[in-house]
Amino acid sequence: MEITISKDKFMKGLHLIQSIVEKRNTMPVLANALIRTSEGSIEIVATDLEVGIKETVEAKIKTEGAVTLSARKLFEIVKEIPTDELSLKKKDNNWIEISAGKSVFNMVGIDPEDFPSFPSYEDVEFMALEASVLKGMIEKTIIAVSGDETRYNLNGVFFEGVGDNRIRMVATDGHRLAVAEKAVDGQKINVSEKGHIIPRKGMQEFKKLIEEENGTVLLGFQDSRAILKVGKVVAIARLIEGEFPDYKPVIPVPGEYPVTINRVEFIKSLRRVSILSDEKTKGVKFKFSKEGLAVSTTNPGIGEAKEELDIKYEGNEVNAGFNARYVIEFLNVMEGETVTVNITDELSAALLRDGDSDDFISVVMPMRI
Repeated sequence: MEITISKDKFMKGLHLIQSIVEKRNTMPVLANALIRTSEGSIEIVATDLEVGIKETVEAKIKTEGAVTLSARKLFEIVKEIPTDELSLKKKDNNWIEISAGKSVFNMVGIDPEDFPSFPSYEDVEFMALEASVLKGMIEKTIIAVSGDETRYNLNGVFFEGVGDNRIRMVATDGHRLAVAEKAVDGQKINVSEKGHIIPRKGMQEFKKLIEEENGTVLLGFQDSRAILKVGKVVAIARLIEGEFPDYKPVIPVPGEYPVTINRVEFIKSLRRVSILSDEKTKGVKFKFSKEGLAVSTTNPGIGEAKEELDIKYEGNEVNAGFNARYVIEFLNVMEGETVTVNITDELSAALLRDGDSDDFISVVMPMRI
């Protein structure tokens, strides 16, 4: 194998896979990037067996072939070379020569035959989604994914179809619940009846890929995988096996008297008051009344804090305690000027809506303070 490639294009592809390559080195080849020629281009592939990424980059191919090299070291070398182009040439015993101007590097590789195969996705029926829509749904739900590995079916975002033209993402850690939903008119919702659980890391990588994308992206499911295509990049995430719990009974029925609060002022107030809250629980007391919302916390040995906010509310007085961090994280991913809160008593979960929209709702369970 012998190729010549643009430094910038090669570096962009190598940068994309840095968070994928295996750090724990359980299998040495997983710390490597697979580079193989393909019809006037090269494919850069990385996987940790849970998430895989493949990008196609234009290159001048002198001799066909494939190599695997340390993804991190190769990226560092390419980043520092002084020329606009570099060459890779495969030598005996999987040694690779990297040359750029007067610089020459020789790296030892691993036989590309030992690299895990990248699954075929030719028969997948993809849905075309606006990148901004998918990114927003991921941001709104990934914050509620559970980190408890014993509850593996909560370690990802649940993806399902709703009716003929809507998709929904759901995540929960048992203390809070996030539900994001969007219409995808004119699309066939290619999702199994029981839905799919996409792991947190897969969702994180999907979000990175579409971070600066302005057009449409393609999302599909195949057997035990979720597949995302963004231009010349393909990402595959292995789905979590098991059933996602029935989350619908957890969502409170909106009450007769909702609370309307300025979202930004609510965030600022919670941030200030929670400074003196318990570091572990972040417990804050909420007192809803027709006069306003009082937010307070008391922490023995440190101090106490209290603030009042103007709200629109016509119901009876309600006192309840919540984890301020949970509430703030939900408020941060909302987009409206106001947030609507529904709560009936101190033992009830709080239902938060992004203004009057039904595209995103979140539920926070109460806590004793």
